[in-house]
Amino acid sequence: ENVTQYDTAFGFGPAVPMALPLPGPSLHSGLFRQRTIAEVQQCVQQLRQGLDRPRVLEVLDRLADFVIDSVVLQQTGIVQELKKLSSWGDTEISSVVKDLRSQWKEDFLLRDQVVKGFCERGGLDRKQGRDMEEGLFNSCCPLGFMDGEEKKNYTRHYKRLCTLLGAAGPGSLAKRLKSRELVPSQVAAMPDEDLRSEAQRKQQSAARNEGLQAALLAPAPPAAVTEDYMCPKCGSHNCCRREIQTGWHNDHQDATLFVACLDCGHRWKESDDHGLAS
Repeated sequence: ENVTQYDTAFGFGPAVPMALPLPGPSLHSGLFRQRTIAEVQQCVQQLRQGLDRPRVLEVLDRLADFVIDSVVLQQTGIVQELKKLSSWGDTEISSVVKDLRSQWKEDFLLRDQVVKGFCERGGLDRKQGRDMEEGLFNSCCPLGFMDGEEKKNYTRHYKRLCTLLGAAGPGSLAKRLKSRELVPSQVAAMPDEDLRSEAQRKQQSAARNEGLQAALLAPAPPAAVTEDYMCPKCGSHNCCRREIQTGWHNDHQDATLFVACLDCGHRWKESDDHGLAS
């Protein structure tokens, strides 16, 4: 009794568990947006039926579990229904409504700011910027919620991509996006090496060699090691930062945060548009 793959597929052999892809570019909340829209529309219909207070709170509790993005907001009209609830004068309901709207607004404004940042940094059109942001969101926040570690990763990779978009010349990320050589929604999931031009890769290699020579003579940096920055010279995330008192203002001493790349030795202020994003 040899059980073939064909037999197993049609139920004649032992069940073989199918592995789902991990959350990320291949499996993310955006794949279920239409279902979310349908469920939120159902909540809207229920609220329009004039529910009693306990049922209204149940519906609001359900809404907190959905991934609400700009597309869902535009296609469901849920915000208008929540505005009506705010006029009830019920303290608890008004508080829940306020929290929901605040969270949705905060996420919407942040994501819209990232879209604008991509467009300005790389000279992209609005659609390219929006697609690039959606790819970033899907990679860093696969469950659809921008909170905690997911929000930190989203911000860090936004800075990384803005640094790469700022590079000019043949084969740069911005030029390859404009020429449609790269798909904007896939860029966030690609490694830095695949997003740099040949000239940038050579410059990165030279900078690292230069930094290695300098590191032989330099003392160990008295600063905190971090991966929250990307060196605009060599592209490394192996950095350190240190706070230095730089002057006095309004009876207190001002401090400036400096960042240094541990691979090539390049240094910059955190407030500068180097290794970060404006």
